[in-house]
Amino acid sequence: MVAPHATVAPPGGPPVGEAAPEIGSDSTYRRTWPQRLLIVANVVLAAGLFFGASRLASFEEAVGSIIRIDVPAGVLADLDVPIGADGTVDISPRARLFIKESEIIASLYSGVEELMKLENA
Repeated sequence: MVAPHATVAPPGGPPVGEAAPEIGSDSTYRRTWPQRLLIVANVVLAAGLFFGASRLASFEEAVGSIIRIDVPAGVLADLDVPIGADGTVDISPRARLFIKESEIIASLYSGVEELMKLENA
């Protein structure tokens, strides 16, 4: 059994009491600059991914806390856009070319009035 304070030379190493040979500056254990840049880029990427994941989690939490209200059919304002035979509605800017903002605001206001009447009833 060896005492904890005793020094034992490793097999094939320098004898006890002699210093280990110095490793020169041209050692093969050092990383090259491209390797260092790659490591730094990976660390920055990992930090960015963690930041993005935390922001996404806080966004999902904020959206999840929104109170949902069930709105019965027919309460929302109808669009003055014709519905196609297949049930699609063209809401492209070309289809809305001659609709004024005042008409849109009036439709929204009437929809809110109807919703308030239903809530107060």
